[in-house]
Amino acid sequence: MKRALTILLMLTSLTLGATKVYVATTGNDGTGDGSSGNPYLTISKGVTEATVGDTVYIVAGTYNINATIDVPVGISIMGEGSSTILSSTASGSHDIYGYSPIFNLESISEGTYGSQSISHMHMNGNDTIADGGIMIYRRSDVEIHNISMENFHYYGIRNRGGAAPPVVHAAGNVIHDCIIYNCGGPNASFGDIQIGGQEGMLIYNNHIFQPQRNGFNRAGFPIKFLAGGDNHGLKIYNNDIQLEEGDEYDEWHFAVELFGCHGGIEIYNNRFWGELDFSDYLGSFGTDDTEGYGFAVKIYNNIIGGDAPTSEETYGVVFERSTSGGVYIYNNLIKNVRTGFSFVNPDDNGITEDIYIYNNIIHSFGRTGSASGYGVVIGRLTDALVTHFQNIHVLNNTIYDNSEGQPTVGIVVRGGTGITYDDIFIRNNIIKGIRSGYAIGIWFNKVNATDVSVENNLIHDCDYTTPQFDNCSITNLTNQNNLIADPLFVTTSDLHLQSGSPCRDAGLDVSAITGGTDFHGASLYGAAYDIGAFEYQGTGRVLLIIDDKIATINYKIPLIEH
Repeated sequence: MKRALTILLMLTSLTLGATKVYVATTGNDGTGDGSSGNPYLTISKGVTEATVGDTVYIVAGTYNINATIDVPVGISIMGEGSSTILSSTASGSHDIYGYSPIFNLESISEGTYGSQSISHMHMNGNDTIADGGIMIYRRSDVEIHNISMENFHYYGIRNRGGAAPPVVHAAGNVIHDCIIYNCGGPNASFGDIQIGGQEGMLIYNNHIFQPQRNGFNRAGFPIKFLAGGDNHGLKIYNNDIQLEEGDEYDEWHFAVELFGCHGGIEIYNNRFWGELDFSDYLGSFGTDDTEGYGFAVKIYNNIIGGDAPTSEETYGVVFERSTSGGVYIYNNLIKNVRTGFSFVNPDDNGITEDIYIYNNIIHSFGRTGSASGYGVVIGRLTDALVTHFQNIHVLNNTIYDNSEGQPTVGIVVRGGTGITYDDIFIRNNIIKGIRSGYAIGIWFNKVNATDVSVENNLIHDCDYTTPQFDNCSITNLTNQNNLIADPLFVTTSDLHLQSGSPCRDAGLDVSAITGGTDFHGASLYGAAYDIGAFEYQGTGRVLLIIDDKIATINYKIPLIEH
């Protein structure tokens, strides 16, 4: 509260006496005075003449930018929408990384309050001749909104808090209502939006499309960590984000890649064509709740995956390195990927704990042309790694393949001689249609564990319809009440339950984890929990086709108007 009050007072003081400084293609830097009737000619002149609290107003027209414009704190820049065009050829060494964006917002001290915005314009990198769009460094309270960008070489927007990690994180930075096309490259080290060292950052209502670029590993990622990452309180929501498939680097098909997440990360109501990846540098912890938000990461109400089955190495959500502090993945629709959820690459001598995966739908998964893919995979099948997994919950998910993909297992837990597990709960899941490769519904492979519960799941149309335990050593295993029956979905595209479904009232009460609601947020209706992501709600319910759960725009062509 004290920090919020300080920001409010600063904003109030900066806006007192604020004016517009006009720039127009008909202006004059020598004789102009920045008024609407006598504007300056160049944006750099307008920024130089502006004072704290002013807005540099760029009148409609095309402005050729050949050098970076440094923007001090307290000065905002606004155009007149898509008719204000900044056409850049700026390149070379200017920002902290040695590139030349159009705008550079750089401060000496970490956490410096910018109290400013850049908005309502179109930025053009001239077929990747120009380096980047906007760089923000060591600065808080900067809002980037209602901007379209296209064809920059390295990045569209970079926002770095400072050192890696910073002593004072950048706070309250926002990116919203932007369209960004082909601004991440020339390889996977770059991104359309890059962030690091942020506290409470918001990224919402954006359309980001990164197509493949010619050659091997030439495209960056739509949203990517920067300078070690180290973010907390980050929210990414209501976005359409796509990385085009087809590169030989298909195993890194990341729509969002985040390193160093230290609590309060929320990702919700997005449409992703490409996976969410959480990682860190080798030997770093990875994902946790160091900053004390009460959870590390929440991922919910998203649609993730392509429009058709794929031969590529695609995933829904991947957690690498050690993970702690509470990861909650729920109410998501995952489709047309090789694997839905993956926790497979922890550090040696690390720990992965407090994972909650519930009320998700994973359908049409696996790769075309080869038997490979999982609904949920936990652990790594190796004797070379020493690590521990504990408190893992996989509850009330519907995992169903009815496609050209070739998945091999619905839910798999894997281990090795140095990998141990405690408290694994796999309950109330529907698994159907795993007919290739191993064709197993639930599989424990080489697992050393204590306290494992595999209960009240339904497995149908798989070669192995009972849970399999191969080369395992498990103390206190509860394996009971698992059904072998057709779940009786309404249709192959509507995975609600028919009235006669054996899943009705056949589940365990897991409300302490799931909050007592289903995929739609509907409360428990029957005498007991149902199995799967949907509670049966009677014949009078409103049917919702799963792809319509979230209203999204099928963002294939960049919506950039000139």
